[in-house]
Amino acid sequence: MEWIFAFPDLSESQGTIEEVSTSLFKDAKLRPSYWAGIASVGIYKHGPFSIVHAGKGSLILGKVEGRIDAPSAEDVGGGNFMVQRLLEADGLAATLVEPELLRISQLRKLAANAIINPLTALFGCVNGGVFGSPSRQNIIQQLISETGEVIRALLPSSSAREEIGEQFSDQGLSQYILEVATKTAKNSSSMLQDFREGRETEIGYINGYIVEQAKRLGLPHARNSALVDMIKQGKALSEDDEVIPKLSGPP
Repeated sequence: MEWIFAFPDLSESQGTIEEVSTSLFKDAKLRPSYWAGIASVGIYKHGPFSIVHAGKGSLILGKVEGRIDAPSAEDVGGGNFMVQRLLEADGLAATLVEPELLRISQLRKLAANAIINPLTALFGCVNGGVFGSPSRQNIIQQLISETGEVIRALLPSSSAREEIGEQFSDQGLSQYILEVATKTAKNSSSMLQDFREGRETEIGYINGYIVEQAKRLGLPHARNSALVDMIKQGKALSEDDEVIPKLSGPP
């Protein structure tokens, strides 16, 4: 029997599906088919029960890899009520993609979230503010150098095409992150909002996920670990903060 979750994972986090499998579906043969999505729509919280739609975008839907015997996304999507409703919904601009492209898109967005989100929280700025000074730009380049190495190691083995390599090079990731920050320059990240309100953030599922994967792969993770610690400690930063060298200096 093919089990299909009734709701896709549209969060910015990574590692939640692994947690669900470990906790609820330890037997891989009985595991459901997971769906995930990448939404480029800009929203932010204005107040209790008040959400601002800050920018239109698109929605990419796909089946998460894992079940060897599972049918393709196209095959399942045609008979999946949830997926069909999302594809037909006006204004969502939803498209169905294969697992490899979904994973590539997830990793690219993870790289942007791992740089922009925690820095907006620590510096108390909107997305465009993370590039607001030479010291911040230096931090970003050092973080990209560390994060990019982990992200590239997580790419699907079948994605070793030249254009993919260019997108995930340090230069390619730098350009992409700058584009994201520019397009959403006036937006406040969800991590900044949670950080200011003293709520638990998603840092453990973004930079924390990168740290976990780096440890598993034997790759450097000092800067991402520092970000995780500072966010969890609720420590805001200023341009001359003594912690800055931990992020921009030698790992």
